[in-house]
Amino acid sequence: MGLHTYFYKSKELYDLCDKLYNSLDDHESGKLNFDEIILTLIRHKIEDTEKENKADYINIFKTKKRDLIKGGYTNDVIYSKEECFEWLKNNKVTYINDDIELATNLLNEFWDKYPHGVISFD
Repeated sequence: MGLHTYFYKSKELYDLCDKLYNSLDDHESGKLNFDEIILTLIRHKIEDTEKENKADYINIFKTKKRDLIKGGYTNDVIYSKEECFEWLKNNKVTYINDDIELATNLLNEFWDKYPHGVISFD
């Protein structure tokens, strides 16, 4: 099976969501203290940004790559077409419909459409 791959249109929006999620984590850990109004605003901003940023691609490939230091699955994030194809060359993956040609075409389409896109795993 493997991890799902999620595709995002913009690195800038992806990084914004990451920063907002980190602020929620900091609130939960006690490093920051937000009131309910601010927490609600942050959650809504995350939801709106993720919706805007989500590309119409998913699971072109999957991996079972593990994080050998932390355990669990990988937290890798791919930020460019070149990085993507290098990552695929260096990691064991399964392709959509077990069709490497279809997957390659879809990946090229994604990166051509969103050159500043992001691929993450979950």
